[in-house]
Amino acid sequence: MISIEPHPESFRLLQTTVEANALTQVRGFNVAAGDSRKMVDLFLTDENKADSRVYDESGQRRKVPTEMVDLDSLLTANGIDRVHLIKMDIQGAEGLALRGMAKTLTGNPDIVLFMEFWPWGIEQTGESAAACLRELLLGGFKFKEIDEGERCLVGVDDVEELIARHNKLQYTGADSRTTLLMRA
Repeated sequence: MISIEPHPESFRLLQTTVEANALTQVRGFNVAAGDSRKMVDLFLTDENKADSRVYDESGQRRKVPTEMVDLDSLLTANGIDRVHLIKMDIQGAEGLALRGMAKTLTGNPDIVLFMEFWPWGIEQTGESAAACLRELLLGGFKFKEIDEGERCLVGVDDVEELIARHNKLQYTGADSRTTLLMRA
């Protein structure tokens, strides 16, 4: 099992938790998931350490240089060829990460992907939320929305309606963006 966490302090806490619980099967990487191996700025906020981003629409965030890697290369370099589950909530970088895991998604036909869906955030990274979902549809994925209020999964038949419902939604730290379960 691998865990990717780009925020330096959060990564240290992750490592402490893994060690304290003797989770020897977990390997942590202090990198950002993306479309290729390169250096990027990770923009931080003191209010919410889980809200680090690879863009800063406000121009007010403190930044730290961070290595970005594509999941395909990271898995290959670590001898991992079977993947059953990916969970990602990466503040709009999901589109970049999906491009960086194309081989992983194709090579694992039974993979389950949990992904936060936040069109506004995805578009801040230069990606298209609609294109991300269409690409997954072409790859054989079916979408299910997690209804947190009802605590159930709801099938998504109309991707365009899903995008329209969540388009331009900005993160406030208190809102509850839809998380999708996608399964091939």
